[in-house]
Amino acid sequence: MDALVKTIGYLVHKNPGLKSEMVAWSLSDNIWLKRTSMIHQLGMKGQTDTILLAETCENCLHTDEFFINKGMGWILRDYAKTNQTWVENFLKNHESDLSNLTWREATKYFYLEKNQI
Repeated sequence: MDALVKTIGYLVHKNPGLKSEMVAWSLSDNIWLKRTSMIHQLGMKGQTDTILLAETCENCLHTDEFFINKGMGWILRDYAKTNQTWVENFLKNHESDLSNLTWREATKYFYLEKNQI
């Protein structure tokens, strides 16, 4: 599925009506759809839809699934290169709900200690 992420991201960016499908995917029982719902915005930088990013990530909280937690950390880390403040706020607002893996991946390039907020 990760091989299709760029294509899906392009399609959603060009067809905003597909954003609702990403939200639906984030609520799916399929881990690959959940993961893709978040990471399809990789590399979008300033064009990242933060409302969609927050919603898809929030829908994927409270899981022990490695690939979902890794994907969430990956997209948050990627977006932090563009808007670190937004990512820091998201992390602070969801600190108790995020896995250690997600936190570690998201903060790979900046320091924000979990449980110290």
